Amino acid sequence: MQIDSEFFVNDWSTLELLSTTKSDFDLGTFFQARSTSVADGEISLQQIIYPDWCKPALSLNEYDIPGAATAKTLFSYIGETYLGTGGNSTGVAFTKLTIEGIDNPTINVEGEFNGYLTNNIFVLGDYAYLGTTNDSKEVVILDISATPYTEVGYFNTSRTDDANSVYVVGNIGYVAAGKYVYTFDVTSKTGSRTALGSIKVSLNQNWGKLSAVSQIVVKNNYLFASLDEDWYELAIVNVANPASMNITSQTSVNNQQTFDIYVSENSNRTYFGTGNSSSEREFFILDTTSKSGARPIIGRYDTNGMSVNGIAIIEKDKRAVLVGKNGEEYQAVNISNEASPVRCGGMQLDSGINDIDSVSDVQTNSFSYILTANTTKDFLVLRGGPGLGGDDQGYGYPTNGEFESRVYDTGSAS
Repeated sequence: MQIDSEFFVNDWSTLELLSTTKSDFDLGTFFQARSTSVADGEISLQQIIYPDWCKPALSLNEYDIPGAATAKTLFSYIGETYLGTGGNSTGVAFTKLTIEGIDNPTINVEGEFNGYLTNNIFVLGDYAYLGTTNDSKEVVILDISATPYTEVGYFNTSRTDDANSVYVVGNIGYVAAGKYVYTFDVTSKTGSRTALGSIKVSLNQNWGKLSAVSQIVVKNNYLFASLDEDWYELAIVNVANPASMNITSQTSVNNQQTFDIYVSENSNRTYFGTGNSSSEREFFILDTTSKSGARPIIGRYDTNGMSVNGIAIIEKDKRAVLVGKNGEEYQAVNISNEASPVRCGGMQLDSGINDIDSVSDVQTNSFSYILTANTTKDFLVLRGGPGLGGDDQGYGYPTNGEFESRVYDTGSAS
């Protein structure tokens, strides 16, 4: 370690200016440095964090969402997230939070809308699409360009199944309700929206169970559907013609259920987790370069007791984050070797985790927004990253720093 000092003096009658305590040093200015009080008072380099998905407790911030109910779903962009409360009538149906700052982010409620139980949210531009439990308005369209948010349109599937997932590409809306996926026209957002087509996607329900499409993602004219209580966990649907869709692929990976799904930007990889199994693994990477037939499993990972509720894939860092209930509820997985995913870190949250989104800004700062079942700490912000530096705990120091002491006025006229 090298320390370089410079002194500037303009009053020769001052023989000594001595700073020894932290309060003395606090009167100065710092660049990549800080004052400490390990032995009364010192100057040290500023400790910095090397964000790491695999070390979640390193940069975790906790917040209590206003209201009594626990949010179950979220849809996020960098600096903002939209929360939905499903299955509990005491909560607000739709809440927008803004998140500002990097190391100690601040959370503010920007707007709310109530009147429905919300299972899923999709936001595009000035409009939010809510997947609800309302039998005559499975999808509710909100204008969120200004507060208060207003309901402007809706889509009715004509069946009584709850909407589990909603997705929008261009002027086409997609909603999964029960065993079916429906398409509808959102060229205009107001009033009752016109139905375009529908297709039964869950075809093989488990004996004595009620199967359903749990989550949908639309990429490159194909819809990827995770299935709950079906013989299969993944179905792929050709939606090039929204009025005439057809199933091109069904894949089974174990005997469990699937609730969340992630599809790569080029749609060549599909990732999902399932319920816990004592004899099978729960996280899978599938090759979906081809969209027909049963898709091959590239890699699989055992969550060791955790049932997966939500997943986030950070493609640039080659990490998967799996969240759920039981076991270790937050697990980070290194997927650099797709054929052999391996746990690289985790965190215990006994209340369980309902959903997760990961986002990155233009400066490559990355975050996970997490919903837990803890009613007093139900929203977590976790800063993530590749973890390229620091000690075993993820802490390190910059290569240099500067401290300039306070200006001391002697009061002398000489």
